[in-house]
Amino acid sequence: MPVPRHILEQLQEAEKAVAGEYQEPRGELTVTAPTMFGELHVLPIASEFLAAHPKIDLRLFLTDVMVNVVEEHVHVAVRIGELEDSSLMARRVGSTRSITCASPSYLRAFGAPRAPEDLTERDGVTYRGFVSSPWRYVRSASHVTAEPRARVAVNSPAAAVMAAKAGLGITRALDYQIASELRSGALTPLLEAFEVPALPIHLVFSGQGRLPLKVRAFLDWMAPRLQARLAAEGVGAPAGQPRPGA
Repeated sequence: MPVPRHILEQLQEAEKAVAGEYQEPRGELTVTAPTMFGELHVLPIASEFLAAHPKIDLRLFLTDVMVNVVEEHVHVAVRIGELEDSSLMARRVGSTRSITCASPSYLRAFGAPRAPEDLTERDGVTYRGFVSSPWRYVRSASHVTAEPRARVAVNSPAAAVMAAKAGLGITRALDYQIASELRSGALTPLLEAFEVPALPIHLVFSGQGRLPLKVRAFLDWMAPRLQARLAAEGVGAPAGQPRPGA
């Protein structure tokens, strides 16, 4: 006979208390984030956090699959997009734009599309993750869907960026994924007048039970530093605004 969930939760709370997780920041901390976001932004800040908290061990799970925070016993998750699970607590740390872009060499050869519909006549580099989403744009408050012919299709956003930089076609990426390429001019933003609204970025965590000090310490450390880091990179900045360091 399976043990009721509320009994398991009580046992877990007791284990945390015995381990001293409510007296000081200590123990194993599980964090999940989208792969590229975690590599670029979460890990550098988390490394500094661990140096300041030697009794905490980090388990960083990077995946582009949505992880169930409660069922997978994740302490903190980075969520990009609108939040749907109202049972979770959240701290907003910024936003990110979805940017259509191409290399200068591709644009010299084929010209820049002036409207979303022009994409259908172009070569593209498409990212096919676990869930494929169409390229959506906004015109006069209505949504328009259009995308180029997938000359190159990859399952890694980093690979899509590399292929676009090589001039293989037009791609679409979140601005945190291409911040350095936009600053350097390796990629040029396109169709900015038709962009969909920016997506929010949150740190989410379970609102059930007492919050262990290791989780509170991580949130208090990560949230302001991540917000400042994204702002310094120009992530989520409105279209047309100069990017830092450009």
